[in-house]
Parts: sequence; structure tokens; C-alpha cells
Amino acid sequence: MGDPKDCLDITLRQAERKDASTVFRILQALAEDHGPETVFTATLEDVVRDGFGPTPVYESWLAEHTGQAVGLATFFRTYSTFRGQLCLYLDNLYVEPHARRQGVGRLLITQVGKRALDWNCCCIVLSVSTDNPAGAFYESLGFSRVPDVVCSIAGEALKQLANPFS
Repeated sequence: MGDPKDCLDITLRQAERKDASTVFRILQALAEDHGPETVFTATLEDVVRDGFGPTPVYESWLAEHTGQAVGLATFFRTYSTFRGQLCLYLDNLYVEPHARRQGVGRLLITQVGKRALDWNCCCIVLSVSTDNPAGAFYESLGFSRVPDVVCSIAGEALKQLANPFS
């Protein structure tokens, strides 16, 4: 059922400020799906400010079935200095459990691809854990795993890095 034709009753639309609580709820559900080790500290105020404020940091798209949100994609532009071109970073792609395997994820990621081309991006980049079954979904769409390892620093370690002598 992964063919977009199977989803004739799904509507895609860019989320608006009035959708901030829906976006927040879906982000919470995604964090819960990732398990208890996932750090989720975002607030509804963060979503309103950064997703729908005067200068949005990211864009959100909703997939709706009979007026109810069943999926979300959030993404933003980045830049590759090696390629000399814009890139699109897919930060989140989530489909509610009851709507999975019905083409909703494919419809959302197709929209993300359209936005990447609208913005003249040379690629879409995303991170997916090796144990996440979504990796097979992305690979089925043509994404390839790259040998790069994602590294992260946050919290106290970031503060120490930025202020080693304090």
C-alpha cells in the first residue's frame, strides 16, 4: 500500500500558526516512539516561536485524513560548503501508528522533495538510527546510508567546550 494512489483521502498542507499545538503533540508522540532515552525538552512556546514566529526556523507539513492530522514532516535549509549549495535537512517524519503502511510517509517525503527543489537544494539529508526500521523505508525511496557518523554535544558539555576557562 505504499503507492501514493492508495492515499486519495489524505490531504497535505503546510502547517500554520493555528496548528502549533498539533505539531507539538505529534513531536511528543515521535519522541515517545523513540523510547525513554530520547531527550525531549521542547515546549509549545518553542514550536510557536521557532516554527511559526516572524522568522520561522523550520517548516512543517501535515498529512490529514478526514480533517485529523495523521502525519508530520519538519525540515529546514542547511548549506554544504563543499558542494557550494543549499541542502534540506529532514528533521522529523512521523506517521501515526494507525495510518502507517498506507502511503502517508511517502506523500509527506514527496512534498519534502518538492520543497527541496523549490529551494534549489542539492540534496535531502536526514539522520536515522541503524536500529530504526524507518531506515529501510528511506532506502526504498532512494536514500543511501553514508559512512559519516553524527556527533553531538549539548548541555553542560557544550557550555564547557564554549567556556573552557570558566
